[in-house]
Amino acid sequence: GVVKSFDKETGQPIVYEIETMKSSIIPRVKGNSISFVVNIESEGRLSENWVVSGDTFKNEFLKKAEKSSEKEVKR
Repeated sequence: GVVKSFDKETGQPIVYEIETMKSSIIPRVKGNSISFVVNIESEGRLSENWVVSGDTFKNEFLKKAEKSSEKEVKR
């Protein structure tokens, strides 16, 4: 699958293509309430990057792209 997010500074789209994914779901019960902790790890690649202001392969840009995709998955 793919995760489409947007660069915070420019508003341009960033598309992360998921190649592999691992997840775990931990249920929590407290009285009459139930909640779940969901952990997801994935490996993939940037399949589209329309942000022209940054160097795609610099660590700083990759961290921003990762955070942007992570935020979209959590949403």
